[in-house]
Amino acid sequence: MEDSSKDRSAHFAFGREPGPLEGKERAMQFRPASLDPSPTRVLRRLGAGLSHLARRRLRGSPLRVLRRWREWREETALDRRFGTDTSGRAQLDELSFESENKIFGITYMATPAKLFFSSMQCLPRDLSDYTFVDFGCGKGRALLNAAEYGFKQIIGVEFSPQLAEIAKRNVELYGTKTGNRRLVVTNADATLFDIPAGNCVLYFFNPFSIEVSSIVFRNIMQSLMESPRAIFIIWCYVTDAALPLFRSPDFIPYAGQFAPGPPWPEKGFIVFRGRNAPLDFLSALGLRPDSPETRRIIRKYSLTDRYAASPSTQHYGSPAGGMNLVAEGNRVVAIQIHVRAAHGYGPYEDTLPFELRSHMDRQEVDRLLGPPTVSDELGCRYERSEIRATLTLRFDPASRLAYIEIAAWPLGALPT
Repeated sequence: MEDSSKDRSAHFAFGREPGPLEGKERAMQFRPASLDPSPTRVLRRLGAGLSHLARRRLRGSPLRVLRRWREWREETALDRRFGTDTSGRAQLDELSFESENKIFGITYMATPAKLFFSSMQCLPRDLSDYTFVDFGCGKGRALLNAAEYGFKQIIGVEFSPQLAEIAKRNVELYGTKTGNRRLVVTNADATLFDIPAGNCVLYFFNPFSIEVSSIVFRNIMQSLMESPRAIFIIWCYVTDAALPLFRSPDFIPYAGQFAPGPPWPEKGFIVFRGRNAPLDFLSALGLRPDSPETRRIIRKYSLTDRYAASPSTQHYGSPAGGMNLVAEGNRVVAIQIHVRAAHGYGPYEDTLPFELRSHMDRQEVDRLLGPPTVSDELGCRYERSEIRATLTLRFDPASRLAYIEIAAWPLGALPT
């Protein structure tokens, strides 16, 4: 380990290190200027210091005030519109209730609006078949925001009776003014909550530490094993409490602002996708290349390299060459994924459809998908009626999965 004194001296490079002076000479050398006997010099330095302090206080203040005012307007928009109470903070040790997991809870603070809306953009476009669950919902702001996304049902789980009661009042006010009665608040410990059946979006705004999150994630994985289905997990303000998800073979990091390990970035979020959850880029098949959904997918997967393969064919590819979106005319006709790059790593190797895995060989693929419709030198082809597309797989010389192409059926056509 390097001597820390070198780092400290770097911060003071503007001054010369004093020599070994002794007696009266040393005292005079280091006597502060504020103790100089000259009144004029004292007043001059005092005036300069006050002037500098005033300039620092005033510099940029109007902009800071305007920015804070805008943030306050965004954060209180729901409360001002519906008369609800979701703002403020609440320290758990100031709330009078008993729970063995209370010591593992985190101070209540509502999810910032921008953070919530950004995380929602990473989910499938159609959420009408999904249940939204907010673990540690507090006063329920995330529930009210989620109501704008068309979820089948919205559930808030809160173990503090006081906060749960406030959330219930907010949900009732919201339901009275909007007619939306799909919001429910449950006063329960997250470790004892049963994961709803069907497709789910499970939301966590850093509600508790890893001691509780480990149990909750174990319950989620058990529920997924008993009933395979689409599950997305959103964790905002990523901390070590999310580590069990990074280690889970059933969930993969899918989108968001995150790092693969500590130190975590402040105020970020990460979306985990269950292996059975649908991939949003499949929805681009058949759409126009300039449609909002296609443009969102191009931005999300960094398909920024555009080139014309022919006068009527456009390719939108990633800089690393891992994924291509192919458009013919005014329609997206195919999506190509290179599972393994030349150096052995593909940037999209964990973004594979139909439960395929990057490490699978030909036999494992056959066990998963069954016998192909056609198998020749061009690869193995499977007809997938659920997305009206043909799935083509190719393997490397070691019989490992190397390439996937999902090609949309021609309009009005049936599989051959």
